[in-house]
Amino acid sequence: MSRTSRISVLSLIVVVGFTIAVGYHYYQGVYLGQSYPRNTFLFLPHARFSDFHDVVRDGHTLDPYLEYSSAQYPLLAILGYLFSLIPRYPYAVFASIVCALYLLLSVMYLWLDNWYTSATHIFIIAFLSYPVLIALDRGNFELLVFVLLLAFVFLFGRKRYWASALCLSLAIAMKLYPAILLVLFVPERKYREMAATIASAAAITLVSLLCFKGGLGPNLTFLLHGGNLQSNQLFAQFTSLASPMVQRGVSLLTFIKILSIETGVLRGLDDGRFLSCYFASAGVIGLLVVLYVVFVEKEAWKRTALLIFAMLLLPHISADYKLLHVYLPLFLFVNVKTHSRLDALFLLLFGLLMIPKDYIYLSRVISDAPGANDISIAVPANIIIMVLMSLMIVIGGIRKRHRGVAAGDRLTGSTLPAC
Repeated sequence: MSRTSRISVLSLIVVVGFTIAVGYHYYQGVYLGQSYPRNTFLFLPHARFSDFHDVVRDGHTLDPYLEYSSAQYPLLAILGYLFSLIPRYPYAVFASIVCALYLLLSVMYLWLDNWYTSATHIFIIAFLSYPVLIALDRGNFELLVFVLLLAFVFLFGRKRYWASALCLSLAIAMKLYPAILLVLFVPERKYREMAATIASAAAITLVSLLCFKGGLGPNLTFLLHGGNLQSNQLFAQFTSLASPMVQRGVSLLTFIKILSIETGVLRGLDDGRFLSCYFASAGVIGLLVVLYVVFVEKEAWKRTALLIFAMLLLPHISADYKLLHVYLPLFLFVNVKTHSRLDALFLLLFGLLMIPKDYIYLSRVISDAPGANDISIAVPANIIIMVLMSLMIVIGGIRKRHRGVAAGDRLTGSTLPAC
């Protein structure tokens, strides 16, 4: 498939998926009189933009940890403080900045020869997808992390390693998990840039902590002891096998919990033992992904895809708006110059990750939305799709490497004299 064909097909999948979802939920709400969640594929209407306002609340006094036991990382609390200084409509300012940067990067990735066709495809792909809409609806700062990571991948692909390192360091300082993308520096042997990224993220975090009330020591102790995570009571509910509550997200742990609730196969298992096993397994899988990316995989979009899927799937907490980061390998994929017989399947799977799929709800499973069973088949479906794509990439890469080794052996054998 050509670049133009990939962009056109992806745009078609997104617009069809978006249109069907809007029509379905409109019919459910207006004609059948159904309430949340059947009248929308977004979150609770009265909780709109609440993630943004929570960060602003936690940061507005520059005492997020000792006063609010905030779950935010230091730089996010500083950003919350800065946006609290805006007297009116701070979220509108935040969303405008993020969307402008996102649009600029989308143009760089998706522009075609015809301006009208380009504008149409860019608008559809960039702003009608479920990950973008749910992130804007939640008002989550994941949007800013996403834009920084998109800029990182863009600059990295153009070998502007120091500029890309700055973008990645800012993303890591806001939310730790993007650190997995440091692995991309290793195959390129850019160890100084990698070290500079780590040092910059640490420095940004330290400077942010110095700005907090109460002094560096107490705030640093709170952060290092995981107080910003332990203070969130929902996390315990999301990870406990005894609780029917799961996160509306993309963690493998969420998938396991849904299976447990629906089938009862893990009922009665000790939570501590289960989580220890999960973390150990996730660590092993993560290490194998890193080794594969460093030593086997050669294509940039596949390296990025595997790291992004690991970043989304392996943590025990991973909200669905983090599907935003699937755009990183997706934008690389539509621009790749090589062709494969699996291109159409990869494009279809990418498209399925982009569209709403809340059509059938799991009655036994609940989320943090009070009184609503809003966990649909979309939650396990997204997880299955990413696992499937990961397996396709790895199996294809191993087969390709094996064929290359076999071809090399035949070539070597043909040059040896007969015995």
